[in-house]
Amino acid sequence: MRGPLGTLESMSLQVVARLVMRGTIPAKQLRVLLPPAAALRVMARVPPSWRCVEEFVALARQLEDDAMLQRGLAFVRLSFKGLQAMLGDERMEAMLGGPLFSDVKQEQEQLDYFTSKLKNSGKVIERAEPPQRATQPPPPPPQQSQPQEGSSSEGSEVVVFSYAELMNGVLWDARVDPARREQYLAQEEFAQILGCSKDEFQALPAWKQQIMKVERGLF
Repeated sequence: MRGPLGTLESMSLQVVARLVMRGTIPAKQLRVLLPPAAALRVMARVPPSWRCVEEFVALARQLEDDAMLQRGLAFVRLSFKGLQAMLGDERMEAMLGGPLFSDVKQEQEQLDYFTSKLKNSGKVIERAEPPQRATQPPPPPPQQSQPQEGSSSEGSEVVVFSYAELMNGVLWDARVDPARREQYLAQEEFAQILGCSKDEFQALPAWKQQIMKVERGLF
């Protein structure tokens, strides 16, 4: 199909995927502009988000591509609360189907319950060290450890991880602050995933930052 963007079929899938990521081409229009199989391959190259997950799941079902369908449903399970807030129960149920929506919603409620129980299970009381004898000399002051290479410290760069290592459902490195996972992306990948630089992202209001992170599985 030819339009103001030219013939999409003549573009590489990666180029079309970047146009979708930037919002130049809405995900819903891909099913009109491209054959279903090509549209699904394009969306497979786009970081999962609430903007395209409905079309992704619908195309995977239409083409009976079980691998792609399971990939889409895995993202829905991992990001259920964020997707539910953005899409609402009615669209979520239409996307998943009644029985599956009920199952996933029940799983999320159980997860929330056990998470709450763990948070409120009480404080850990550390055992106090016995008092030292007065005759013993005071211990020497501890030496300040040098920051490890790549660790987050004043005057040093933040350690860099790939997007795949920071997404929801992945066991993150111990050095990663879960609330600031996007900041561990390299500058180039940060711009590719979120569509702006780190400085531009920090200048956005908190609610918009949260929406962008939910869309990309970083919240």
